[in-house]
Amino acid sequence: MGGGGDGMKIAAALMAKNVGGGVNYIAVCNSLQASPNAVAAGLCVDNIFALIYFPIVSALASGKPDLATILDDDDDVQEETKDVTKGEITIQSLSTILSMSTAITFISHTLLNLFKR
Repeated sequence: MGGGGDGMKIAAALMAKNVGGGVNYIAVCNSLQASPNAVAAGLCVDNIFALIYFPIVSALASGKPDLATILDDDDDVQEETKDVTKGEITIQSLSTILSMSTAITFISHTLLNLFKR
């Protein structure tokens, strides 16, 4: 694909595309300065793999029950889902989450500094 290190640039751009779509692909290609030929080749490869991947996944899933059907049969899972989805976001829950994430970040930075020595 393309000249030199364009292969790694396109691989990174394709990963970004899987996360955020075509706009991410083009943005990463532009920021990494991939050649136009490599950008086009990356899109072709992505389309070819999509043409292979999606029919295979569809064939593997054919004949399997729908997830909604499985969940309808399991009352315990339904009750758990209802309990989780009815939770309200409050100032207290947000401050708790922020405090926990701050503590986790502090602990991870402290451990990193301990292990760097």
